[in-house]
Amino acid sequence: MFKKIKSSNIINVLTEVSYLLIIFGVPVIFSFYLPSGNVFELSKTIFFRSLTAILLFLSLLRYFYLNSYNTGFNYFSSLHFWRKKFLAPLLFLGVVGFSLFFSINPRTSFWGDFDRQEGYLSFLFFGLFFILMVYNLLFTTSDKAFSPEARIKRIILTIVASGGLVSLYGILQILNIDFLYWSEAPFLTNRTISSLGQPNFLGSFLVLVLPLTVYLLNQATKFWWRFLWSFTLVLN
Repeated sequence: MFKKIKSSNIINVLTEVSYLLIIFGVPVIFSFYLPSGNVFELSKTIFFRSLTAILLFLSLLRYFYLNSYNTGFNYFSSLHFWRKKFLAPLLFLGVVGFSLFFSINPRTSFWGDFDRQEGYLSFLFFGLFFILMVYNLLFTTSDKAFSPEARIKRIILTIVASGGLVSLYGILQILNIDFLYWSEAPFLTNRTISSLGQPNFLGSFLVLVLPLTVYLLNQATKFWWRFLWSFTLVLN
């Protein structure tokens, strides 16, 4: 029993680390370290798919090895649960997948082009990540550190931390304090791209981050935490 509980903690930690790395890393990572014709989308896609595959492996390990500790196991075994929670996204993936048969270029429709990486395979990984996140948030143990509430709090912290770094780098670009040279320098265009690669993508990302930053600021009770989240909010 002791060995099984110990291994369950290891699997819990590795699983959470894998999806928190995805949440933190996708907005931040880009190919500043490697010359490439695709600086943003390709590196983000490789990073996301690789860690999602690892998350899938760890989640399957948890599902089959630790199911006796998992209340989420019963949920995922229920057809009603799948109909209620996943009918819309699975129907969407099914319709898009069926449309491949009518594509004028099925290969590009499935794999996506080099610049955007937004083929059907990407949609499959997005759907897989969504399902894995729902499963991992439903997974409960007797350890309060891995309760759904604690996991959600760490997810919010990770998103806000990632958004803070993205915002800081964007501001440095506008101030012309940048360690990289861009063909359309944000300092000259007054349109920062940060690590997202496109001003509109950056804006859309920050619109999602701002409410979570406000939430952490509202929940903070200690002065230094309130100062940190206030500073992050200003950066956003």
